[in-house]
Amino acid sequence: MPRNPDSIRDKPPVDETGALSLGTPRRCKATIKFADDYGDNEATFRCQFAAGHDGPHQEQGHVGRDWYLLRWGKETRDAAQS
Repeated sequence: MPRNPDSIRDKPPVDETGALSLGTPRRCKATIKFADDYGDNEATFRCQFAAGHDGPHQEQGHVGRDWYLLRWGKETRDAAQS
């Protein structure tokens, strides 16, 4: 049986702005990068908060049994990226 093109199951979910919505809020796009003196090792962290959040950016997690919490301030260019 052919699929009905107007079926709600055939349409991707979108939010009120028309952006694809998978049931979770959009995430802040802010990142911070750390590198060593030689430039051959680096780590990038991405803010875990929702887009447009107030206050500093933050990421937390763990490596093995060691936990980390990283907070960094907002820059003026963050407003355009949120």
